[in-house]
Amino acid sequence: MNKKIFILVLLFLFIFSSCSTEKRDWEKVKSTYLLLSVLNFIEKYPEGKFVDEAISRVWEIYQYEKSSDKYDKSKVINNFLSELEIFINQNLLHKNIDKVRFILEKCHFDRVESPEGFKKAEGFVGFETDYMDFIKRFPNSPFVDEATKRIEDIYFKSVQKANSILSYTDYLDLYPQGAYKNNAESRLEELKRNRPQTLRDVKTIRIITKVTFPNNLQKQELLEDVLSLLENKALIWIRHAGYTVIQGDGEKNDATFRMEAKVQALKSSYGEPFYYYTGASTSGAFSFEIPGIYNFKKTFNGIIEPPSKLLIERNKVHKYRHPRVVLDPDCGSILFDVLNKSGSFYPTFYNLMNEIFGLEFNESYLRDPEGIKYRIDEFFKEIKSDIRGM
Repeated sequence: MNKKIFILVLLFLFIFSSCSTEKRDWEKVKSTYLLLSVLNFIEKYPEGKFVDEAISRVWEIYQYEKSSDKYDKSKVINNFLSELEIFINQNLLHKNIDKVRFILEKCHFDRVESPEGFKKAEGFVGFETDYMDFIKRFPNSPFVDEATKRIEDIYFKSVQKANSILSYTDYLDLYPQGAYKNNAESRLEELKRNRPQTLRDVKTIRIITKVTFPNNLQKQELLEDVLSLLENKALIWIRHAGYTVIQGDGEKNDATFRMEAKVQALKSSYGEPFYYYTGASTSGAFSFEIPGIYNFKKTFNGIIEPPSKLLIERNKVHKYRHPRVVLDPDCGSILFDVLNKSGSFYPTFYNLMNEIFGLEFNESYLRDPEGIKYRIDEFFKEIKSDIRGM
């Protein structure tokens, strides 16, 4: 009997001593901002009384590091996450390892939500890839659903900024049961109703472009660059207006959009034997025709006169940027610059697009939704799963 009592007393003393040791250790680390100290405590007391508090402390340390004013904050947080991952990989059999893993995923997701130095609330283009990377890295995380929602949120923000028939149509194709389905359908119908009456039956438009250089600058590369620029400009606007662009000769089209432009570099002498193309001029016309219904034409012209003097910085080779530095013989920059002059190609083109199509979208955002849509499509193919909840 006495032996049993003795054993019980020893067991009680052992438990009391263990609890006292754990409490003392916890008192040492509960206010620390040293991650390794907290992780050592978690490893030492896997079933301890304070282990849940210690795991919560890991999140508090992350928040502290993130809100600090350290100049190398990004590096500090990278090290923090690396140490946490190492701990998880070395303690896979730890009773509370899933709780620690949840904190790791929470930290990574928070960093995607609001990385150092950025504000995500605006849904900036490109950030959808951060959420995609998170999903690929943590496919079973409880934050996957939220990350998936954020991808759609960012995409739809870009659709709204573009505010075009194509952008809303593409959204509905990609997310037929999406969170913004009703909004997209309503806006799409409104844009279609606002089309000019003359274009109600138009579905396909052919683009014809002709660019000439009347002087000795018949450089094939330059000609192709300018031609491609003008064609792409029309292509983007007409597609976003909701029409199919016809470029092949064998296909039938409902309307034709023509662009003809003559672009000429202007040459000046600033001391023999050097000659510099420091000016340029352009002229041409746009026309839009629906046979038997509508015919519209508008001309444009623009000029940048060569400056009388140039400041030449020695020992440096420059591409031309008017009027500060000298143009190289390819004269590429000045030819593109003249297209933006008042009354020249671009201003006339924008006015024409508005007159013909009654467009309301913002060109600076037109490429964004198409790029994001492509990345989302590729993402679904890569993970071999459709997590859109369709």
